[in-house]
Amino acid sequence: MKKLWSWKFAAWTLILLLILALIPACFEATQNLSTDGAALLLGLPFAFYTVLVTSTGAFAVHLNITSLIADALTLYFLLFIIQKFVELIKTK
Repeated sequence: MKKLWSWKFAAWTLILLLILALIPACFEATQNLSTDGAALLLGLPFAFYTVLVTSTGAFAVHLNITSLIADALTLYFLLFIIQKFVELIKTK
């Protein structure tokens, strides 16, 4: 059976996850806001980090661990599939 877990892919997954979540939040045109506009959602495809504006004007944050794990697993296996596809092309 081939190896499915790689620390190298895990590190790349975390780096790419942070980049893909934080960079779009820096630009107003690419920000993912809630329907009422009171919360900034970070994460692709699942929003794992939310910055809320409370009724008093203060900020509150929420980290959803389940969505973070789902995002990381999705990106990890996407990188794994891309790597296998590249290896397949190189062998031909």
